Amino acid sequence: MTEIIKPSDDPWFNLAAEEFVVKHIQDEVFMLWKNANCIVVGKHQNTVAEVNMKFITENEIPVIRRISGGGTVFQGFGNINYSFVTNTPEGQDKINFRKFTSPVIEYLNHLGVKAELTGKSNLTINGIKFSGNAAHLHKNRSLHHGTILFDADLELVNKAIDVNSENYLSKAITSNRAAICNIRPMLETDMDIESFEKGFLNFVGKKFNLQQARSFTNSEFEQISKLAEEKYKSWEWNFGYSPNYVLHRKIDTINGQLNLSLKVSKGIIIEAQSVPNPKESAELCKALVNVPHKADLMAVAISTTQLFSQSEQKVINITANQLL
Repeated sequence: MTEIIKPSDDPWFNLAAEEFVVKHIQDEVFMLWKNANCIVVGKHQNTVAEVNMKFITENEIPVIRRISGGGTVFQGFGNINYSFVTNTPEGQDKINFRKFTSPVIEYLNHLGVKAELTGKSNLTINGIKFSGNAAHLHKNRSLHHGTILFDADLELVNKAIDVNSENYLSKAITSNRAAICNIRPMLETDMDIESFEKGFLNFVGKKFNLQQARSFTNSEFEQISKLAEEKYKSWEWNFGYSPNYVLHRKIDTINGQLNLSLKVSKGIIIEAQSVPNPKESAELCKALVNVPHKADLMAVAISTTQLFSQSEQKVINITANQLL
């Protein structure tokens, strides 16, 4: 197994790098890396139902979709992320969370912290989650990856993913919210994240026989950067790829409360209905059809209607943001 060094904290590049390694590098690979603050949603999730759009917009926290399934995780400088990419012969289990989370558990045991695999893919300490894990298969290649909360801002994490998903009707995979904790307060002897990361890398190196370490070549770096720009930074992948869903919202307007339903397919509003449905709100619904489910573009569509007077234009903008 080869270690590929990823010194970048650019989350778009780092997620694109995983896909590139899975599809274009034949070696078995281990990567240990950090991201700047971001939210990473699972491949089959409805993005807007998983995050606090108002909060992340105000705090400029990007949302990025990964190629593996599972639930939403927050990643940032208080986190460590790890990836195993392996070749799996036919007849063997292609998904094996126990195998690829075991080094985390064993390393923590070495540090005097009792951790365990809970359920299918979560790692916990005293029943409290500190690591979420997911997997992706591509032909005979398997990606197992996870994030470790070491010294993260847990208040920031919880606010970023605080959302009422009950307003959404969809077949999308939803995250199972759980209490979370950091590892650092649990350690018998304190250490910073760099020391923890170095120790974990050494532990993985011995357990999985990491024989060499290398960086991406110039050609690989360019291909990954292109993938990050064209796919992982695109609204179409991060939001438009979400499974079809219906959003229900109760909106207070100067004309009373409006019960609005939006049917969204591939990120585009294909149907809008309101109850009650006077002429004014019918005009609003008509204006929203064929508009991407994005606050800025919905605000433009709403501004073309006569639902509110010019003096109350501010109410329109707030309403647009509430349709997420």
